Amino acid sequence: MKGRDRTLAGDLDRSGSEPLYRQLARKLRSELRRTGQDGAEGMTELQLRERFGVSRYTVRQALDLLEQEGLIERKKKRGTFPVARPVIEQPLEGIYTFGRSMMGLGLAPHSRVLSLRVITPTESLAGQLELGSSPGARLVELTRLRSAGEEPMVVETVWIPQPLVPGIQQLDLTGSVYDVLRDRYGLEVTSAQESIQPMVLDTRSARLLGLAKGSAAFSVQRVSYVAEKPVEVRHSLIRGDRYLYSVRLKVQSGSPLRV
Repeated sequence: MKGRDRTLAGDLDRSGSEPLYRQLARKLRSELRRTGQDGAEGMTELQLRERFGVSRYTVRQALDLLEQEGLIERKKKRGTFPVARPVIEQPLEGIYTFGRSMMGLGLAPHSRVLSLRVITPTESLAGQLELGSSPGARLVELTRLRSAGEEPMVVETVWIPQPLVPGIQQLDLTGSVYDVLRDRYGLEVTSAQESIQPMVLDTRSARLLGLAKGSAAFSVQRVSYVAEKPVEVRHSLIRGDRYLYSVRLKVQSGSPLRV
């Protein structure tokens, strides 16, 4: 195939340290997330070999990875097909966390810290955290990408008053922030106020989540409390194609149901 000797062919970097099969698996994984069932087009071994200028062995290694992740299934004499991924149902009953929700579904949660800094609060954040008008108020701002297995699910930003969490910048923040607040600082979250709105993703958020700009998402905003004191504000952008929020409704005692 022409172009095999190029440094870059089919968007694979032949001069880098990452094996070609892993590069190919990553690219195909991203395409499957964007296209879903339509990603079946161009997934035969021959098409992939011609498109990317790689060997049959490289293609098979990449497809092996995707099959292990449950993203594709390979049917003898028929070809390779994307696997329909079930929607993740999140019940709105009690305080839920991403990590525990994913583990409850048998999915391995992972978090990657994108940024960690100290900022001056905006008027909105100062109001939500009841900081008053103190000019010296500071917040720790933590932004993370949260994934289930290899699939990115949530872009999350957390704000906490800096005086409540001295030295938090030196801690491992890839796990539960609630666990860090409880175990390190004695702050046990007891309640939260949450709102959920539909939205579409901008370029940056879509790229982080492996989706196309304008894809549907949920904007979830939460204020967490220790007793009656607000200790955290959390904004999450959650994939609309993978999440379903549900709530069980009950008739209040003594109140007749009218429709």
